[in-house]
Amino acid sequence: MSVSPSPSPSAAAATVSAASTGNKAIDWNGFFDGDDQTRPSEHFWDLSGQQVTIKGFMGEVLSFEKNWFLLIPEPGAECPFDNGDETYWNKIMIVFVPEGSKLRYTSGPLEISGRLDVGIKIDESGYKTMFRLYDASFKSL
Repeated sequence: MSVSPSPSPSAAAATVSAASTGNKAIDWNGFFDGDDQTRPSEHFWDLSGQQVTIKGFMGEVLSFEKNWFLLIPEPGAECPFDNGDETYWNKIMIVFVPEGSKLRYTSGPLEISGRLDVGIKIDESGYKTMFRLYDASFKSL
């Protein structure tokens, strides 16, 4: 995993970059269809199990020892989990990096690639989540 800074590519360059690696580029507007945040978008359901690339920021809640962090659309985004009655979800994803990765907090924008997993479940973090990236790698932008 690389965390060395690099210039921020344009959206077109990011799509070309994702395509050249075989990953599908996703963005924060694709998480849900309309205002209904009780289930993932049809697009994300279709991509579940595939390699994807997304840009975002590390959230403040991290578990370095357990190899995961929260990916948020912008610094200071809200709590990623449901409010207890499964009526509200945020556009936030939990990212799992491979075992043995040296995970450190990075404050700037990131490009993350990994296998997308979609659907409500209690994942390896012990939290109930809707969107997960597994075997993820990331680089600073």
